[in-house]
Amino acid sequence: MTLMLLLAFGALALAIKLFMFDTLYSVFFVGALVIVVSASTWLIVSSEFRWIDLASQQARGIYYPDFFNPNRVSPGPRSDAEVIERQIADRERRLIELGEALPDSNRMN
Repeated sequence: MTLMLLLAFGALALAIKLFMFDTLYSVFFVGALVIVVSASTWLIVSSEFRWIDLASQQARGIYYPDFFNPNRVSPGPRSDAEVIERQIADRERRLIELGEALPDSNRMN
């Protein structure tokens, strides 16, 4: 956290120095900053990046859920969080199917 704060103050000091030194340098600095920030924002948004995938472990090798499944069609999960999301969706789907299969007299309200 302290390093980030020092880097931010350093970048601010550099920007002020460039603005005071030469207008062309400052325009270049601001233009490069705008390009880098917009490009990195676009890359993060277009890659469907999720913070939970970054924070949770990724299953690799034989620990990968579909490692031994030769018939897998969809790409594997990106992390443990996605595995859990898929399991929850499967269970909810099965509960709905089970609820539809029960006769009306046995349903609980």
